[in-house]
Amino acid sequence: MLKYLFPILLFLIVLRVEPSYAQRGSNPSSNPSFDCSKATIAAEKIICSDYDLGNLDQELALVYQRHYNKEKNKLRASNRQLTFLKFRNLTAENSLQYGKEEQINSLTYIYEHRINYLRKMLNPPPNYMLNWL
Repeated sequence: MLKYLFPILLFLIVLRVEPSYAQRGSNPSSNPSFDCSKATIAAEKIICSDYDLGNLDQELALVYQRHYNKEKNKLRASNRQLTFLKFRNLTAENSLQYGKEEQINSLTYIYEHRINYLRKMLNPPPNYMLNWL
């Protein structure tokens, strides 16, 4: 079942990616949060091959660190980040059958959503229901 779920999920992700992502440039001197000379898995290699994706990786690392420092339940925060990284790696592995553009688009999409989620967790909107009580 999972064997069929990931390609479908990847296809849906690629369909929802904005066209502006496709025009991002490639540059091997990207600035991810890890050492590109030690990249071994597909996700890391794709991130290192694209300048903008490398910058997103760096941004995610910074936002996650701020979130982790603020979070009371450190174990939950690190488990959620590990789950994201597993999903990132699976997405990259499954995107290898597609072209470079789709690989970058897929990872860009999930990175931007993870960054937005963590930012919302850092600055949650006010709970208006409490004002009604």
